[in-house]
Amino acid sequence: MNVANLRTNILAFVEDKQINLKLYFLFVLIFFVSPNLRLHCNLFYGLIIPVYLLSLNKTKIRFFLGSRIWLVTMALLVYLVLTILWEKNTGDKSATYYIRKVVYLFVFFSLTMELSLTGPRFVEKLFSFLAWIGTATAVASMLYFYHAAPFPAARLEYIADQLHNAVFGGIIYGMIVLIIYFYIMKKTPDRKRRWLYGMMAAIVAGSVVLTQSRGPLGILLITFIVGGLLTRDFKLLIVLACIIILGATLFTKNDSIQKAVTQRGLSYRIELAEKTINMIKGDVFFGKGITTDQQIRANDGFLLYHPHNVYLGMVLYGGLAALFIFLLLLAMAFRESLRHYFLTGDIILLALILFGAGNILIDQDKVITHPGPFWFFFWLPLALTAGIAAQKSEAPD
Repeated sequence: MNVANLRTNILAFVEDKQINLKLYFLFVLIFFVSPNLRLHCNLFYGLIIPVYLLSLNKTKIRFFLGSRIWLVTMALLVYLVLTILWEKNTGDKSATYYIRKVVYLFVFFSLTMELSLTGPRFVEKLFSFLAWIGTATAVASMLYFYHAAPFPAARLEYIADQLHNAVFGGIIYGMIVLIIYFYIMKKTPDRKRRWLYGMMAAIVAGSVVLTQSRGPLGILLITFIVGGLLTRDFKLLIVLACIIILGATLFTKNDSIQKAVTQRGLSYRIELAEKTINMIKGDVFFGKGITTDQQIRANDGFLLYHPHNVYLGMVLYGGLAALFIFLLLLAMAFRESLRHYFLTGDIILLALILFGAGNILIDQDKVITHPGPFWFFFWLPLALTAGIAAQKSEAPD
């Protein structure tokens, strides 16, 4: 058997057994349950990447090239890697480190986009899976964490290794609350099942509150308000108004809650922005390069490892050129998700993109990362939107 025949047989097996789809869901599952980061990442590196790259063909490549969101995404990633050519004040990450991660993101984005078209009911299955695994791990995390930690004073850490960070945990599980309400509950006609999903949303939302992550909570609330206004969901808006009034009352009357909200201040955000802008001076148009050492020393001596703002990070590493490409990508994604909402009444993609675009104001600095939370709350909605926007085109074989 020659090499060409062997590849054909392997591809036929991969397609027939839906290997890419099964590996994708396994990847999602391990992300939420693995206590070890390496297990989650190694699955992606060792299985998903080689299997998917093996399945690529000219038809698929031509299909991706017909998607404007995909093209702008790849242009952004390639440009950011090219900034290595004029890097300044190099940090501890090499050029190879970022080139590898562009390949990882190419696979994740393209595979997600392809599955949204070729996998039967992929989006519905994915969101349902996220809802159930999110609820189960939220319950497990609260029981496990508060078995030893003081409740509710300690900030909740989820069981997954990558979600021990309270901010990342708040963002990922906030995303799941949006999925349950705006996608699953809106599409469920049965009243009893809506009550079940409502309880699931309440459980996951409660876990987000326990992370005490003020930024994700505030952006989650804003996203719900925008979603409620666009869908004219007056019951939701009344509930949100009650939550705001209750929260404001508790804040003014309860010293412990007031302390929990205010004791961390602005978490260096204003100082970080000021120092990042000072770092940008002199390299405004093309940036300092993505490998630039981004560590910032606060006035009190505390060492901060990045600007905690992707928009500022874009200008720092790639200049206004990178920021322009990035904002173009977001604008295209917003446009397509809004068009999808007007055509179908399904607002979830718009809500998730708004939620992700808001959260990168308060955390992260780079869009090129290893497989982790950023992929789920930012790249996943964009890839799904790219796939849905391309549905009128011919799906890849």
